[in-house]
Amino acid sequence: MSTDDVLQRYRRQLVDWSEAHHDPERANTLFRANHATYKVLRETDEGRTGIEKLTGDVVTAVRLMAAVHCLPWASEIGVPVLETLELRDGDFAIDAKYSLIAYRDGSLNLDW
Repeated sequence: MSTDDVLQRYRRQLVDWSEAHHDPERANTLFRANHATYKVLRETDEGRTGIEKLTGDVVTAVRLMAAVHCLPWASEIGVPVLETLELRDGDFAIDAKYSLIAYRDGSLNLDW
């Protein structure tokens, strides 16, 4: 499978996750699947670059998670995206806020 294919799967999982908030079991399944996909993408320069580009996606959930996921290698990209999302009213403002807190205090764990 090409990196582009994996990036498309990564994005689709996040779009589906954002639409599954009414179904916690499905949302959790999608979140875990997306995390596994992230762990594949982070292993290559092309995958990391693809995640970075998704910080500008039109879908808020995609921007949020791409920003969180690129923090380990490109915090200069991820932090401003999360700071912007944190200031908005909406479903993902709290996620952005607590992701930033965890990142800044060193407790953000993306290796599970």
